[in-house]
Amino acid sequence: MADSSQNSSNANVGGMTSHLRDRGWHLASVRRDFAITGVLSAIMVVVAYMFIDVRVSWFALEQDWLKPIANVITQFGDTKFYYITLVVALLSTLFLDRGPVKKNLHYWLLLAAILFFYGWGDRLYRHYEWVVIFPAIGVAWLIYRRRDLVSWALFLMLAIAWSGLSVNIVKIIFGRFRPSELQQAGHFGFDFFTIGPANASFPSGHATAAATLATVLWLMYPRQWMLWVVVGLVIAFSRVFTLSHYVSDVVAGLYFGSFMTLVLHYFLTSRRTIHPFLVLNAPSAK
Repeated sequence: MADSSQNSSNANVGGMTSHLRDRGWHLASVRRDFAITGVLSAIMVVVAYMFIDVRVSWFALEQDWLKPIANVITQFGDTKFYYITLVVALLSTLFLDRGPVKKNLHYWLLLAAILFFYGWGDRLYRHYEWVVIFPAIGVAWLIYRRRDLVSWALFLMLAIAWSGLSVNIVKIIFGRFRPSELQQAGHFGFDFFTIGPANASFPSGHATAAATLATVLWLMYPRQWMLWVVVGLVIAFSRVFTLSHYVSDVVAGLYFGSFMTLVLHYFLTSRRTIHPFLVLNAPSAK
């Protein structure tokens, strides 16, 4: 009986994830395309490093009118935005449906908002981080209301953490100087195995997060892939005009984020047994 029940459970999980095997890392054409894209990205990184990075960096320095716009857009590539939003949404699905909490939900939310703005209001204003507050609230509420998105929210959080940790290791290995170091001290290039914010330019962490987001959205809603590509590119290349990264850093980050996300997707959807929270069913069209 136990063996029969386990086999049935495994079959159900396999059935629920089989619809994802027509895209993502399971498809041979995707692996082939990513191999080709990887080679092209490597070529683009080298070409950008040799001929484009310095020129675009000095050009971006002169575009004062673009800096405020770039500073706003770039907030959506900050992993704090995703961690806070997704953690709040996931905790909400676990606790807010319980009787006493749900009955007085508006009071709890008001208290949380007061404490949040009291502790972080000044920083949010000074660093343009205020722009993500309402999108974060909206996304958290959507995930709370749409339980079919909970597993995707957890997957996105894992993907951002996995790709973010990996890209930070790569940053230490290369130790590339940021554009600000070129403009202030004339430093350009790499100082391998150097730790510090001034040597954390390659690859771009924000571009990695943007590519992770775009790839997860593609896995969820593949028909709108062009929209996700535009969203990822706009967020990623805003880093060039905030003078935080070179073009080659952004290109490397975009490829790295997509690659690491699809590797994680393959790992989760190819397992015979998996926790129910990580079963990636197709979102319903609501």
